[in-house]
Amino acid sequence: MGTKTRTIICLAAKRSGTTAIHRIFANHPDVSIAHPVQKVRNNEPNFWNFSADAIIEQGKATDDQQTTYQRFVDQVAIIAPDIPVPKHLTEDTIFDLWDAIAERYAPAVFDKSPRYLETSTGLDLLLRYKDSGRDVRLFGIMRAP
Repeated sequence: MGTKTRTIICLAAKRSGTTAIHRIFANHPDVSIAHPVQKVRNNEPNFWNFSADAIIEQGKATDDQQTTYQRFVDQVAIIAPDIPVPKHLTEDTIFDLWDAIAERYAPAVFDKSPRYLETSTGLDLLLRYKDSGRDVRLFGIMRAP
């Protein structure tokens, strides 16, 4: 990585205020948003969940369903349509892909999704990325019922 980049990820429960946090980060001059357009259909790209699933499911889709890889490519297109996704995914290629996204949004990129707490595979991949020496800051928001 040429430029010093930081990834900020909000791990939160559903309906806990992540949209408000998203707006706060979106207004900060040194932070870019990995998914600036918040639509109900594609509320969050879930980069880490989709990438973990795509690694696990490579080559397992049938002809009548969209491949996990293609769903991942579609989600990356929301974040960074100009950054190509490698044809074969490994942990290292996913880390390099996120590094390219972080470089594009440097000095800091913000991402959030309540879905990161729903499955362990995406969260485990994110934590390995963090443990690889990259500048990743995680914070959580919980909601009282």
